[in-house]
Amino acid sequence: ELRNQVVELNRNRIDVRKQLRYVDKYVLDEVWEELTLGDVLEMKAYIAPLLTPEQEDLNAKRFDLLVLIVMASLLTPEVNGAKSRDRIIKIGEVLKEKTTIPAVKKKIKLIEQVTKPHFWNNLSLDKLERVRVELRDLMQFLVGEGSEIFTVNIEDTITPAGDAPPIVTTATYEQKIMEYLTENLETNETLQKIKRIEKLTEEDVLELERIFWDELGTKEDYNKYVGKRFAGGSVAVFIRSVIGVDTELAMQKFTDFLKGHALNAEQQEYICTIVNYVCLNGDITRDTLRDETPFDTFDWVAVFEDRVAYIPKYVDELHDAIS
Repeated sequence: ELRNQVVELNRNRIDVRKQLRYVDKYVLDEVWEELTLGDVLEMKAYIAPLLTPEQEDLNAKRFDLLVLIVMASLLTPEVNGAKSRDRIIKIGEVLKEKTTIPAVKKKIKLIEQVTKPHFWNNLSLDKLERVRVELRDLMQFLVGEGSEIFTVNIEDTITPAGDAPPIVTTATYEQKIMEYLTENLETNETLQKIKRIEKLTEEDVLELERIFWDELGTKEDYNKYVGKRFAGGSVAVFIRSVIGVDTELAMQKFTDFLKGHALNAEQQEYICTIVNYVCLNGDITRDTLRDETPFDTFDWVAVFEDRVAYIPKYVDELHDAIS
């Protein structure tokens, strides 16, 4: 569905023309077959702002938020879900007056339950999730019934000097990482080296460690976030597992080994499997080819014949670029 929205973008729009490079990329079927987290970051930064959400979806998402706040209040005492609960009850009262609409009439039993105190005295996450899933699509019928249902009240703090205190926002270590990669992927030379499979210098590696272990958080934050998979290893390997590599460039690098000889379909599939593994795991070695699935089942000799010796050399190049 998201790909279809990208395909349908009006290329005459100025904002679309500015991001045409990304639009052209994400209309291709093959890109969607092996999406990396880096691709998701790209779409969030360059494609998402081009998409116009439908009003009905926006109302449904507002309802989602109300229910999720009440859910959070069950899990965390610090979250006050009273206002959100009252708004959901008010929504239910309005919907009860719209039983002439077949979709509303079909859900009337649940709607009536939501408006009764007994429902809210015996809450569970499952009950709330059922309310969210079954009633969210009915929000489209509230248009014109008063936007106060979804009003968000934010109290201003006025100091004697007339200056409001700064807004303090807290972001998790994961959010800081994703924001950093999203904002710097296209402009940071070290990140581009990782994407283009170019050899990193010692200075490149030290700078990445400084950013991830000092600027965005601590080394303890990093190890806790990446878990056993990347803890104690190269930050660059972790980054490559997030942003992936330029697949076209990676394929071309192997073709360079063959001095321009074209790959047949089966050879391309084998090399694509190597590249996809790198995008998912950040690194690959000769041991990976020998010991891990699916590589240990591949018939390398039958597929590549006299060119099979280039496979370990290619893997070495992928590994050395990041180590």
